[in-house]
Amino acid sequence: MKNGLRYLVTTSSYFYGPDGKPYRAAWGVLEVQESKQVFGFTPSRQHANWYVTIGKGDRAVTIAGCEVLYAVRLDDTPFIIEGEFTDKEGEAIPLNKIYLAQ
Repeated sequence: MKNGLRYLVTTSSYFYGPDGKPYRAAWGVLEVQESKQVFGFTPSRQHANWYVTIGKGDRAVTIAGCEVLYAVRLDDTPFIIEGEFTDKEGEAIPLNKIYLAQ
């Protein structure tokens, strides 16, 4: 991953975007940072030591490195599929939830 380029990053579990909605992926300009840059201190060994920030300013989202599944270089805005499916517990899960950090 190279800082300053656009990526589509998928995560191992849902996260909440700045808009309060759940997502499984984020797209935008990426910056890989060490935990000290993000938090101002170095956490213990059991915690992630790197993070990915996608986007800038109020639209930025920061994801722990251990939550990143895939990172794909993608300059164009990803195609978003509308709809949802139902999991085995009967909970409605949105399809293709990508946070656009642009």
